[in-house]
Amino acid sequence: MSSSQAAVSPPSTVATLVLYLGILVVFTIFYVATSQRELSWGDYGTRQLFMLHNNYVGDEALALVHPLYIIMGHAVIQAAPAGYEMWTVNAFSGLGMAIALANLFLLLHRLTGRRWVGVAMAAILGVSHTVWWLSTIAEVYTWSLAGLSLECLLLVALIRRPRWGTLLVLALVNGWGWNIHNFALLTLPVHLTVMAYLMIRKRLPVWSVLPALGAYLVGASLYLYLIFVNAGNMGWSAAISGALVGEYGDDVMGVGSRDYLFINWGLMALNGMSFLPILAVVGWWCFRRRLGGETALALATITLIHVVFVARYTIVDQFTFALPSLWMIALAGGVGLATMVERSGRWRSIAVVGVLVSLVSGPAVYALLPHLVNRTHRDLPHRNDIRYWGTPWKHNEHSADLFVQDVRRQLQPVCDAGKQPIVVVDATPYFPLAVARKLRQLDEALQLQWCGRPLPLMRKASTVRQAAGDNPIYVLASQDLPPTLLQAVTLVKDNPDDVLYRLEWKTDGAE
Repeated sequence: MSSSQAAVSPPSTVATLVLYLGILVVFTIFYVATSQRELSWGDYGTRQLFMLHNNYVGDEALALVHPLYIIMGHAVIQAAPAGYEMWTVNAFSGLGMAIALANLFLLLHRLTGRRWVGVAMAAILGVSHTVWWLSTIAEVYTWSLAGLSLECLLLVALIRRPRWGTLLVLALVNGWGWNIHNFALLTLPVHLTVMAYLMIRKRLPVWSVLPALGAYLVGASLYLYLIFVNAGNMGWSAAISGALVGEYGDDVMGVGSRDYLFINWGLMALNGMSFLPILAVVGWWCFRRRLGGETALALATITLIHVVFVARYTIVDQFTFALPSLWMIALAGGVGLATMVERSGRWRSIAVVGVLVSLVSGPAVYALLPHLVNRTHRDLPHRNDIRYWGTPWKHNEHSADLFVQDVRRQLQPVCDAGKQPIVVVDATPYFPLAVARKLRQLDEALQLQWCGRPLPLMRKASTVRQAAGDNPIYVLASQDLPPTLLQAVTLVKDNPDDVLYRLEWKTDGAE
């Protein structure tokens, strides 16, 4: 038995192992079955493209690349059957989430002594909106959460039975997690404080800080290496800033745009379509009494850090960053559930009914939402935004793939005629097109405009026209062009069912 296992009670049993593996297998299958089958929009297409190229350095700031996640995803793609690469990497997120749910079960079993409480909370969390949504699409957060869940197991073990070996493994896991996502930095202050406290109380030898530091450096070695490489290219200040916040410094500091605040809070509220918030409040009320002051304080601090971070993080997809907070809230919910069932038979019955209702109430709301909110406008071809964001299962979400098929139908005759059409779009539709071209679903003659390539920065019409030569330029919407260029062209569709507009230059040669 490892030191981390021995540090918490009760010890592992065959029944616990069977349930742990059962949760892991069931939710992996569940998320695989409901994962998106093919191409994805925006950031999720970015992950797919980086995995295809094994680009763990990236063209963006290091904080946006998530190198270890990209390396793991590339290995998954290499092992995937031909034609199932995108489904495989989308479902790969579900495996990370299934590990986090199994770890939630294990930690609750150890904290409450009740296996069924851990099973119940894993099930409730597993069908909550953000958890399910992120488990069916190529995104890094579920694997970051897998690391956090393991950190919490080790942290509780360290507090209850301090051993330098447990500290070493905790440091290794936290360093490893930094290679996946900067979320790992949020729990580091808690780990350091617990380590210092245990050393001051003489429950850990002071010398154990050295092997722990070594383990952390080993775990974070890939990320640290990339910081050093970037520092050689751009200087230390830019490299460190790129590694910590990337281009989202204002959002990290909570002073970015709040245009999507209400939408994100509405999406986060969908996670409350169950008894989880009530159970969590009961759990926090009893946290110290049930867990002991040291354990309760450490776990409550991690929860508070994550909740405050996501509440003030003014990013467009803010709701996706709530994933660690939801896991910590579910942990408190498990403590609340155990407290309720021990109070009396009546409360036990209420708690059981609450769990059963919670398993169907959320999914029912997600299914009904597109019918309850009447919105016909579509920001992107084939995509109903209410359904896309509000419904977590994506096995029947094909909008990005249908868009790519439309582009292929429209531009393949142009490519066959010997032209190299240039498609100018923003990041959201760019990446499914780029992935499709990499997978040879689009002609390689098709060019995608990105970061001043193949066209220069589109400020001067004559320069853009000269760079394009005889190759036609297409856009998805007029918003894809700056006003100066828009004045020099007319947007036309050669056929009514075309998805892209072709730029037709005005005869006056306007600049």
